[in-house]
Amino acid sequence: MTSAALASQRQEDDESLKKFMDRFGRATIQISNLNLEVVLHSMLLALGPDKFADSLCKKPPGSMDELRERAKGYIQMKEMSRFRNEI
Repeated sequence: MTSAALASQRQEDDESLKKFMDRFGRATIQISNLNLEVVLHSMLLALGPDKFADSLCKKPPGSMDELRERAKGYIQMKEMSRFRNEI
């Protein structure tokens, strides 16, 4: 897989951030010498409008690990919000 293949990735309308990040992450590990700026650009194009995408625009992550950790935080917030709404 090449970094150009990331540009074709899109978050589906009904796809959760968690599922998208899992799918996107699997794609990124198949690409050797992947540049963080390419990943970030591709992700911003792929994500639907939400607070996570806004946060990436405001303060880009410094590493892939930071990107994953920030995504994990937003996923946890969404899951907690969904849980609260169900109660």
